[in-house]
Amino acid sequence: MKPLASIGRPVLAALAAVGRMAIFAGETVSHLARPPWYPREFLIQMLHIGYFSLPVVGLTTIFTGGALALQIYAGGARFSAEAVVPQIVAIGMVRELGPVLVGVGDVIGIMGGYIGGVERLGFNAATYLRNTVDFLEALDIVSSLTKGAVFGFIAALMGCFFGMRSERGAAGVGAATKGAVVAASVLILAANFILTELFFAA
Repeated sequence: MKPLASIGRPVLAALAAVGRMAIFAGETVSHLARPPWYPREFLIQMLHIGYFSLPVVGLTTIFTGGALALQIYAGGARFSAEAVVPQIVAIGMVRELGPVLVGVGDVIGIMGGYIGGVERLGFNAATYLRNTVDFLEALDIVSSLTKGAVFGFIAALMGCFFGMRSERGAAGVGAATKGAVVAASVLILAANFILTELFFAA
């Protein structure tokens, strides 16, 4: 029985943790529809988290888009598929990389790919833009924004969940931070797979 107990204890502990997170998430969502509301604080946080993060988002995504264009071109050259760079950059940024930084990240990342493709790889500017626009579909944009909202909710939820259960002192705060980062990372990866399956399953 001891081997079974050694397996059962961590499994039960994990299930209990999932249950606590689910209850916490349900309570959080339920409070969105119940007063009191703080519209002024909400707008201030939107300004700080959204607008003031644009420089970091812009720098991150423009270089990511440019690097992605160079990598796709180098890989595509192995089987004479260099012409697909605009399409792959667009779909890669919008479907997978962009959701981490939401809509603005999509636009700036594609712009980075455009700069890399036109200035470094010699693509025709008009052709690059036309291929990008023609290849993207409305579902790509919807999936990107949906993923971004879900990822943001998960990150905020895990930060609050572990923060409210943090023990006192630097060690307690450090442990809570580590737990929040690990849990958010795993849940975001799982959510990304599930949402991709829902949106793009054949």
